[in-house]
Amino acid sequence: MIANRYNRGLEHVCVVVDHNSCMMVGGTFDAAYLMTVTSVTMISPAVNRRNAAVFADWIGSTTRIPTGRGYIRFVDPQFSNFAIGGNTVLGTMETEEIKRTGHAERANMIRQKSIKRQLSKKEQKAEKLATAELNPDDDGRLTSQYDRMRKKSMNVLNMFLKGQQRGTT
Repeated sequence: MIANRYNRGLEHVCVVVDHNSCMMVGGTFDAAYLMTVTSVTMISPAVNRRNAAVFADWIGSTTRIPTGRGYIRFVDPQFSNFAIGGNTVLGTMETEEIKRTGHAERANMIRQKSIKRQLSKKEQKAEKLATAELNPDDDGRLTSQYDRMRKKSMNVLNMFLKGQQRGTT
């Protein structure tokens, strides 16, 4: 079922079942489960939402454990932190790209994309702001598009709050 959901062959799926774990969920030791799904390419909010429902229903129907007594965790490891067959996924991608094109330049681009993918959301936002196009605002100062949007949002919020104050006085 998992191989089908992720469109992978059975050789790419590993399932570990630990029957002897002691789990307390909701204050009781009734049957419960903890499922971890690790995938280097198929983890996204939309896919996770659908798969969480499918997996919970499947576990419930095959084990009779209520869906409220289980947790499903989706993990998206960096390409350089996940390996199979003695090679990291990043290394395999780079090797395949060099074989395909004969050039190391594209393999270097894959590495750079992988590094960018590893950045936290906060780091990605900071990088985006650092490279944002700068334009002069009404005061002649250079500001990024983010700063202009933030200023507009604050103006809208202030207008809303002034309207609220007028309505209550």
